[in-house]
Amino acid sequence: MGLRDSAISKTMLSKLMEGRTKISTRDLIFNYQNGFTICAVDEMTNNKGDTFVVYNIKEDDSIFAFGGSAINNIFLDYIADNGIEFVNRELKDTGGLKIKLSSVRTREGREYTKVEVI
Repeated sequence: MGLRDSAISKTMLSKLMEGRTKISTRDLIFNYQNGFTICAVDEMTNNKGDTFVVYNIKEDDSIFAFGGSAINNIFLDYIADNGIEFVNRELKDTGGLKIKLSSVRTREGREYTKVEVI
């Protein structure tokens, strides 16, 4: 492995990100209005010590996304209880977890992302 490849591997936080482009939540909502299927997940910890999920979707293998609060809540405990390998095997064996994101406003006018498991 050369210096370039070594540098890339040291800066890549997850294999699920490798060779893929990050998609924003806003773009997921817009591009996948009928939902999308999470087909692989990984657990990451940032420099503040916060743990969160990175995931791939079946509909487009060229992208990855970071989990927000609801998606993190779905996966982090399940990963902790069962292990990342088990969770990814289950996603593969079952065809993934279908999720629909939508943008919703509270009565006070604040916007949040609603997550539906479909």
